[in-house]
Amino acid sequence: KRIKDAQSEAKAEIEHFKADRERQYKVLEQQQLGNRTQMTEQSSKETQIQIGALKSQYESNKQELLQRIITLVCDIKPEAHINARF
Repeated sequence: KRIKDAQSEAKAEIEHFKADRERQYKVLEQQQLGNRTQMTEQSSKETQIQIGALKSQYESNKQELLQRIITLVCDIKPEAHINARF
């Protein structure tokens, strides 16, 4: 009878230990998932800020760049190539 009582006490203690460890694991898992979600949101915000900065740079430099390209394309200076023979 004592052996059965000891076994049942040991099983109860093991179950209690397992439940406690499982609870601790769940808490730790929730903390890590929360951190991952927070980092994802922060990364997304930073990305959107950088995209906005690039778009504003594009808009501010677009006319100047187009004018420069048009000038280079339209302002042709004919020259003979250095390998050309006269």
